[in-house]
Amino acid sequence: MTTPMAASQRRSLAVGGLDGLLYAGLFVLFASSGFVLVEPAPYDALLVALMAGSIVAGLRVPRAVGPLFALIALIVAGEAIGSTQASDLSYSTKYTFVTLYLAASAIFFACLAATRPKWLMAVLVPGMTLAALVTSVAGIAGVLGLHPTATELFTEFGRAKGLFKDANVMAPFLILPIMFGTHRLMTRPLIGAWPWAGVVGILVLAVFLSFSRGAWAHLVVSTGAYMAIFILMAPTATARARAILLGTIALGVIVVGLGAALGLGKIGSLFEERAAFTQAYDTGQSGRFAGQRKALAYAADNPAGLGAGEFAFIIHGEDVHNVYLNAFVNGGWLGGFAYLGLIGATVLVGTRAVFRRSEVQPMLMPVFAAFLGLALEGLIVDTDHWRHFYLIIGLIWGLAAFESRAGPEKP
Repeated sequence: MTTPMAASQRRSLAVGGLDGLLYAGLFVLFASSGFVLVEPAPYDALLVALMAGSIVAGLRVPRAVGPLFALIALIVAGEAIGSTQASDLSYSTKYTFVTLYLAASAIFFACLAATRPKWLMAVLVPGMTLAALVTSVAGIAGVLGLHPTATELFTEFGRAKGLFKDANVMAPFLILPIMFGTHRLMTRPLIGAWPWAGVVGILVLAVFLSFSRGAWAHLVVSTGAYMAIFILMAPTATARARAILLGTIALGVIVVGLGAALGLGKIGSLFEERAAFTQAYDTGQSGRFAGQRKALAYAADNPAGLGAGEFAFIIHGEDVHNVYLNAFVNGGWLGGFAYLGLIGATVLVGTRAVFRRSEVQPMLMPVFAAFLGLALEGLIVDTDHWRHFYLIIGLIWGLAAFESRAGPEKP
């Protein structure tokens, strides 16, 4: 007997007419998400067009996505109020509008995931993986000096940045595709899964060659979270044993591969420099840690916030490098507590859904694992304007909304 839910899912998987246009547009969107050498990026223009077209076509916001909408609205409101306190009103206003656009993208992805999760993931995974591979290969080629032009375009200070402007943004972008690849390795027959081992290997090498300490930690946390969730939720002892075995083999291969990379003189010396717990720019009165202490004091003394750019350009000369403090500095107590609420609520919503056996649980596992590492990386990096941050937030809320409506799988 065919259930209404199953029939609905089959209809949602049919690609034709307007669905076909949206499907093609989304693939181009995700495939271009790794090209951010210019601002605004091609991704932004296409995303705005897709959002506008979807609204005209009748995109609806499920009730379960309402809390996400409310929290994001409070963040934007806080930044708007903070902008009134800034010396450079034009910059702070522009910053707030960028936040509004990115917030809208989170709602857009949440709505798609909540109504047609399989359809969305069927285009997201290959599209984003392609983008990650292209930018990774470019960055690796640059670091290895395979061509002078590659080194000039795709590296900065010897660090792989690929088709991004900053290595510290490129490397975290790769974590979600790495989680997708890891999930394929864990869940598919070994013969068919080995190509994904190559994909994961290339992306992990690019993360390493970015020499981004935050991304390194992000990768470790997200991989550990994914493996823990998978082992806890594995349906059989055989599946758990396979996960542990594959994880051990992968760790060994990565250690050997990175050891070989460190044998290359310039890579080894840069690793030794970047692996230090603190860098020169972390310490001193103008360093990262002093700036964070200063930001905490200003956040406590300015309930309305300072507005975007005020701390970095006027007060300290550097960004806060802590997204949670940055939310308070830019958006005041309203924006700061709303941002904390967004992260906390996303953790709760994601945890509840990922530990319930359902149709979307396999889709949610890699996404939620990537989010946990990203949330922790926010302690040392300002992640609030990263495009993939809002994609991940939207996916978690949307997939959880679908799970809550469809209910858990029957044993």
